[in-house]
Amino acid sequence: MRRDVIHFRVGTSGAQSATGRFVQLTNAAGQDERLSLQARGIIYLVLSLPAGQRFTRQWLVDRVSGRNGRRAVDSALDELEAFGYFRKSRRSNGRGAWEWEQVITDDPDLITTDELPLEQ
Repeated sequence: MRRDVIHFRVGTSGAQSATGRFVQLTNAAGQDERLSLQARGIIYLVLSLPAGQRFTRQWLVDRVSGRNGRRAVDSALDELEAFGYFRKSRRSNGRGAWEWEQVITDDPDLITTDELPLEQ
């Protein structure tokens, strides 16, 4: 059975860490009325991690388990993707499997399609 490797990467948008004590976010996600509070919470959680932090979808589900399940996380990620806060790209790892890189940002205008081409 072939499994795809899926990694998330913290976006390089307006997130600024002050020696790890807090995160500063742009107003775009916080004031976007199209986003649920759950989707905004995922943005906050992800961007509160160190810059360049890599993790998997399962890590995200496990991190919020007990409060939300896989479906809730998947639904929030779908919402973020629909409005440009979440982008994915896929490429072959050269060993017969795909690797996905997924970026979450607090400002969709800061991620360009050129930056993360999505392979169909």
